[in-house]
Order: sequence, then C-alpha cells, then structure tokens
Amino acid sequence: MKKQKLLLKQIKLIANSNVPYKHEKLADLLTNYFKHCYEKQLKDELDIFGLEPFSYIVESEPLVFNTNKDDVAGAIKHLQEVIEKNRNGLVDGISLEEAYLILDWDIQNTRISLSKTQDITVASLQGCCSYTQSLTIIPLLKANLECTINNAFNFSNHSASHAFGTVKIPIREHNQVFYKQFLLDASYRQFFATVNCNNGKFYFKNCCKGPDAGYYVCQTPDGRTFATILLKRGFIELTEENAKIYGTGFECSGLTLATIQKQQQIMQKTGNVYIDIINNHQVKQLEYDDEELLEDGDIIIPPGIDKTLGL
Repeated sequence: MKKQKLLLKQIKLIANSNVPYKHEKLADLLTNYFKHCYEKQLKDELDIFGLEPFSYIVESEPLVFNTNKDDVAGAIKHLQEVIEKNRNGLVDGISLEEAYLILDWDIQNTRISLSKTQDITVASLQGCCSYTQSLTIIPLLKANLECTINNAFNFSNHSASHAFGTVKIPIREHNQVFYKQFLLDASYRQFFATVNCNNGKFYFKNCCKGPDAGYYVCQTPDGRTFATILLKRGFIELTEENAKIYGTGFECSGLTLATIQKQQQIMQKTGNVYIDIINNHQVKQLEYDDEELLEDGDIIIPPGIDKTLGL
C-alpha cells in the first residue's frame, strides 16, 4: 500500500507540472503503478481523467488557420466548375493548394464549434468523434464532394470504435488529372494521451485492454511524423503508407497482454488493406443530422453553396 500511495503522489506531481520529458516520466510512473496494482491485486485508486494539464505522447496542439473567406469562396467556385465538367468522367481538377485551402477552412470551422464547450488546445476530445465527424464531413458533402463515413471498428473485430471519414478531391497537377483522397480526423488526439499510451495499460483492470492507438503509432519515426501532421492539421493525404499507420494503430489497440503476440502479424498488413476497408465498408450514415447542426450554428456551409442542397 505504501508503494501505491507513493506512486500516486508522484503521478499527480508530474501530471500537474511542465517538466521536460513529461510524457516519458509520467508514462514510466503509470506503468509502474498499473503493474504494481495488478501484481499485488490492489484496487486502482487513480482518477486518470482528473490528470491535468493533459500530457500527450507526441506534440499535438491543433494549428490555427485564419483562412481568407474570399480565397475559400474562389476555391469552392472553381471546385464546383470542375465537378460540373467531370459529370461524365474525370477531365479536370483544382490545384492541390486549393484543396488544402478548402480542407483547412473545413477543419478550422470544426474546431471553432468544438471550442464552444472545451479548450481544444489541451483537451483530448475523448467521446467527441461522431460529432466531429459530422461537423467535418457535412460541409464537404454540401460542396458535392465524394466522402466516406467510417468507423475504426471495421478494421478488425478487436479494433477500437472511432468515427472518422475521408474525402476525394479532383486534382490537376503537372498536366495530370486524378483524384486525391484525404483522411479526415479532427478528434484523433484522444488516442495519444499519456494516461492511455503506456505499457502499464496492459495491466489495467485485469488486463482486459492494452494501450491506445497512439502508443503503437509512435513506435516508429514515420508513425510519429504521421501523427504530428494529422493531430495538428486534422487531415492528411490517404497514401498507402499513411493508411497502414492509421489502420494498424487502431487494430493493435485491441490487443491485450494475452494477445500482444499478434502485433507482428498485424504489422505485416499493407495499407491497401485498410484503404479497401475505408472505401468499401462504410457505416450507413452520420450520427448527427445536418439540419440540426445548421440550425444550432455548429456547421457552416461552404461559401457560394446553397444551404438547400441535399446530402
């Protein structure tokens, strides 16, 4: 009992400080704490949701974009002209710069809505994924873009449940025209909190669950780079490499102390496996109604798009 109380005291001390290498120090303490409670069969007395200020396994504070409304309106207008041209097949696209401008605008509006109830500079956004998914995807659907509506539980029968989506945008670049698909996840940060990204989580609550996706994603330099971009920007290009990092992270997060040996098998999967699931195994609909979100002022229709356009 003395060791448990000492660890609790140290955890709270580090959690409420801004010491260098905070994640590493806190993760070690949490690992020792959870493992000690399991081995000694002690009742867990740690309120993990009360550990503030929040600590994350990777730098993840959202970027703030002050997108110019006229520039966004111009990009949206060009997009609509391109979509009309492509009615009978892909013949034209917008620039990659315009695509990024539209997505930056969309994610920024999503974050403005989320900020009404919490400080998103520090909040993990746990439990906000379905709401965030709707905030992000509805404006893009209104702009006549092709989107997918997804949940990570489709990656495998033991993946965590998490709502996200993608959008396909016609791009013209270097005299070539093609569709580029982007992964949209503005609430991904909830899987990178130190309290859930440490080895001790394998011993948490009778070993019924292991660490969150961020624990696995950040095990490689490429994974950390991917996470940093997606966490800060809210979207990232859905390449085969990025799909592999994203998908395997969620699939591994379902592993326990008894099944951790399956990690190597999961990591052998290709990104195309997850891209196929994203495109062909969608959930039926968004959880939040577009008219309700419009009425509450939570979503903003893209400039130049008629509000009466259906989904």
